[in-house]
Amino acid sequence: MRESRVASRERTIAAGLAAVAWWATRPPRVHVNFVTEKPFFDAEVYLDGMRQEMAGGTPYTTPCTIKNLPARVHHVQFKRAGLPDLDAGPVDFAETRQVVERWNPGP
Repeated sequence: MRESRVASRERTIAAGLAAVAWWATRPPRVHVNFVTEKPFFDAEVYLDGMRQEMAGGTPYTTPCTIKNLPARVHHVQFKRAGLPDLDAGPVDFAETRQVVERWNPGP
């Protein structure tokens, strides 16, 4: 019985230490602004291939601010009906808090 309590206590301590280590090493969270220039507002925002959505499933569209994003490198894309995808490439949210892009006008 004593060994069982000791083993249980050790597992609890190990789990607690793992949680503290995870908390200490996770990236901070940041708010990031996303803008596509006129006349091409209302583009959907994609990070790392995933469409960004509000709680109800409505996509974030430009111009917008998305809160609580991990401050690390993300691959940013904008998508808008009738236009080719606009690839902003990798953006480090630890250093960049606003992503502004534009579709190039045709010839």
